[in-house]
Amino acid sequence: NILPSLLTIPGVFIGLWFGSSFESTLPYLLAIAAGIFLYISASDLIPEIHHSTGHKNVAIAVVPFVSAIIFMYVLLGLAH
Repeated sequence: NILPSLLTIPGVFIGLWFGSSFESTLPYLLAIAAGIFLYISASDLIPEIHHSTGHKNVAIAVVPFVSAIIFMYVLLGLAH
């Protein structure tokens, strides 16, 4: 527990340093990350996706993932 706690402060400074270099692509990266988190939460809320998704039913998993990314991109555009 001590090691992750000690790495928090250097992680903040590294994140700030890298964040300034990715400033132009940051909205897109945030939209993708938010879409992934939305997909993860939706797939945990709908357990049928875990049971019925196979190679035949790829659209059941891909469509919510892509729609979540698009949804977050639209929300990001409305916020700015």
